[in-house]
Amino acid sequence: MEYATLGIIVVILLQIAILKALVEINQEITEKFEEIDKKTAGAISSVIENFGGGNIEPPNMIQQALAEILKSKFSEIADTGSVQATLRNEQGKFIQQD
Repeated sequence: MEYATLGIIVVILLQIAILKALVEINQEITEKFEEIDKKTAGAISSVIENFGGGNIEPPNMIQQALAEILKSKFSEIADTGSVQATLRNEQGKFIQQD
């Protein structure tokens, strides 16, 4: 057997071994990421359960009315397109565009 043929066979076997090692590393990384994901989800759910994330007080009637007024004003502005663009002059002060 020639040395060139033996070298080619060795190179091919090394490439197969490297490919197998890369596949195993990929599987290990995937498993670790799934484990981290599960631990993170468990930690978040325990924080929400322990510190009362669901016990938030609903807004009162005045807050709801104010929110409705703001929504209607913003929808009027969006419908009419009456928003004016503001620019800055050389001194950095705001000016209105005509």
